[in-house]
Amino acid sequence: MRPNAATLLLFLVSLALTGAGVLAQFRPDLLPPEIVANRFWLVTGGWGVLALGVLGKGL
Repeated sequence: MRPNAATLLLFLVSLALTGAGVLAQFRPDLLPPEIVANRFWLVTGGWGVLALGVLGKGL
């Protein structure tokens, strides 16, 4: 399986999820408590979306 470049949309979604998770870790006062409580899953989801974009063909 050859990796492909992720589309811009998937990259931006991944960046938003991961950025929200990192922001929740270092500046939790800027985000709602629901996001701060799930920061691990936000970062994991961001990585998963990026992995799907790289490994999936035509996504």
